[in-house]
Amino acid sequence: MARLRMSLVQVCCVAFTSLLLACTLCVEALINTACSSITATDTNIRADNVLLMATSNVGSNNDERVSVSQQRREFFRSISSPFAVSLYSSSTPIVAVAASAQDVTGEKVTVPLEWNEKIQGYLVCYRIDGDLFRAVVDTGSPFLTIPGTCDPTTKFKWGCYRNEGVPSGLKNTFEQFDGVEGEVEWRTAQFTFANATGSMIGPPKMIFGVLSPRLQGLSGGVFFGLVRDTDSWIRPSFLGQTVVEAFNIDLASAEKSLTLSTTPLIGRDDDYIQLVNDLRRRYGDPTLHYTAKVKKLTVNGSPLAASDGKPIFAIIDTGVTGMIVSREIFDERYISARAQKERKMWNDVVVSFNTARGKAVTLTADAPLTTPFGGKPWKNFDAHLIVLGLSFLEGNNLTIDISTDRLRIN
Repeated sequence: MARLRMSLVQVCCVAFTSLLLACTLCVEALINTACSSITATDTNIRADNVLLMATSNVGSNNDERVSVSQQRREFFRSISSPFAVSLYSSSTPIVAVAASAQDVTGEKVTVPLEWNEKIQGYLVCYRIDGDLFRAVVDTGSPFLTIPGTCDPTTKFKWGCYRNEGVPSGLKNTFEQFDGVEGEVEWRTAQFTFANATGSMIGPPKMIFGVLSPRLQGLSGGVFFGLVRDTDSWIRPSFLGQTVVEAFNIDLASAEKSLTLSTTPLIGRDDDYIQLVNDLRRRYGDPTLHYTAKVKKLTVNGSPLAASDGKPIFAIIDTGVTGMIVSREIFDERYISARAQKERKMWNDVVVSFNTARGKAVTLTADAPLTTPFGGKPWKNFDAHLIVLGLSFLEGNNLTIDISTDRLRIN
């Protein structure tokens, strides 16, 4: 009987181990399916790759508790060569000469984006220490993040955390996404985009955030932030660790893509929408969101916030599905809809901007999911604010030149 019990225990142990292995393989298979056509060569770094490098705010702050309120809502929600970004702890940029004597000027990297119906967002795939992850491309937040769990039952399959990388030397912080606050651990590891065209030189080290299970689950998922410039006390942004000067998100073509560039993408003779820094300069936004002044906002043909003389600022945010608006705008629309006995509050929404040459550019959405901010985004904020998500951006080609504050929408 003793031998029989021991055999049963051994069988159970083997079965349990096999089940765990199967679960792990299932998670990896799900991620590989989402990041299709990725080959084993996407982590190799060639000798003739080109440097892409910056280190301005690495390791600059060790505060225990840092919270960046993004006031975010509505989340459901063959390799040419890899993209690798070098990161050093020095505050002085490192200059390297590639074997082919190429110049970094005009270097670009293009990464395919994949629409996920369940998440209602565009995903980008990348590797941390060789392990595959995916995240929502987010022009409204700054950080490179990965999930902090390997739980196969997690609702959104972002990848499997196995203690990738090493401690960065930065203390854990508390960050806020989608109104949810949670702890983030900051680590450093090799980074490569999966399935990218274009190339850079290593060593490919990046600081990234490991999201706590609470933050990952309640905020709607994992985000790949493209806000570059932040206050110095904030942890390093993804683009802040590079010399990327511009990016393009192509949601108009059949093959959706993200392109990063070391030089501006908007030509000197091209028209553009001027981005403004009022939210940061006047009201204390700790991140320099990609923001433009709105010329006119109409809903169901009726103008909103047109009579109080306050400016309307619009943040371009691919991490949001619909639209977030100031409480004043939301309440004004509610009163108007009731007075007109309209069946839908937010049916036909049109947002207009002026270009540098005085032309009008409009973004439209049909019945976007719309929610109000819970309160003032910043203490002394006395203007109107809207956040335009994918309902407005789908089908457009967006280009942002970060250093020159220019936005082009085709």
